[in-house]
Amino acid sequence: MNTKNWINSKYIFTCFSVLLPIGVFYLLYKLKLPFLNDHLTTNILILLIVSPVLEEFTFRGLLQDMILNKTKNYIFTVFLVSIAFTLLHYNVNNNIVYLFAVFICGIIFSVIKIYYRKIAYPIMLHVYYNLCFITYFKLLH
Repeated sequence: MNTKNWINSKYIFTCFSVLLPIGVFYLLYKLKLPFLNDHLTTNILILLIVSPVLEEFTFRGLLQDMILNKTKNYIFTVFLVSIAFTLLHYNVNNNIVYLFAVFICGIIFSVIKIYYRKIAYPIMLHVYYNLCFITYFKLLH
């Protein structure tokens, strides 16, 4: 497969991977299933499944691979993708400690994606991180 077809198929795959979970989740929400009417369940579902998959496919699967193919510079790519990842999370919480933790996680996720060349590992780590975050937050409040 030549590079142009590979990049085009990657765009299509990323769009599909972003839109499909959102569409399925919206459909399930509209069906008013009892377990999705609970805000805690919905938030946990989003934080543990939807967000990690969408964010990792977007940042590590698409953006990181595109920048790395253009620049061939691992350090620059990891830094730039981690900055973009952190800026996305700025809307969630603008606390500097939180944003620094997100930046470090972005670096770790990027390095793991580069080292293993599989998107599944950063997704699993992202799910684990979010699970720890939810547990920690729930214990404090």
